[in-house]
Amino acid sequence: MKKLNFLLSIFILAMFFACKPPVIFDQPQPADTKALTYFPKRIQGKYQSLRDNSRINISTNSIIRTYDFDQRSSINELDSNYKIAGDTLTYLISGEKTRIKLDADTIIIPVHMVDTLFLLSDENVLKKFKGYYFLSFLYQKQGWEVKKISLSEGNLSLSHISTQAEIDTLKELAESTYDSLPYRFRPTRKQFKKFVKSEGFVDSETFVRLK
Repeated sequence: MKKLNFLLSIFILAMFFACKPPVIFDQPQPADTKALTYFPKRIQGKYQSLRDNSRINISTNSIIRTYDFDQRSSINELDSNYKIAGDTLTYLISGEKTRIKLDADTIIIPVHMVDTLFLLSDENVLKKFKGYYFLSFLYQKQGWEVKKISLSEGNLSLSHISTQAEIDTLKELAESTYDSLPYRFRPTRKQFKKFVKSEGFVDSETFVRLK
């Protein structure tokens, strides 16, 4: 049981801690574009991921992602520190209780996780440009990681920069102040627009609006 709890912890950490972005910018993008103070009603709502069973909720000032899944383990792996009574698993040392389901000799633990993807603040800036929404996150006070949101016919795409091709395109378009990961760029508004049109932000996850 301890081994399974350890693996679950690793899974949670992998989901909640983002990897180092390959690209950051010297300021929220696009440059010389006014920041929004809220998400417009057009984009607000709940969306289901097509990649997994997670959902996101876009409110006036935040994007919240929730994960719901079942963690399964064998009842034979329980040691004497655990006790099952009905639908409750109790860790006898601490008294911690967990709601479970039993399927033959399998213990099913429903897991619910909440991750704040974006919360409007001085370090989380929202802008709209050419029909897209851009989320800029201050990254370790070194620069800004940027993601793009597009919405079309109820399908919402959340995109980020991840490929070497995108890095090469940015190197051709804009000045870079770092020569190693994460590369730091200083594009003008026009250069950023050209990058977006040149298939920037190709790595996307799609969500479907829920009624």
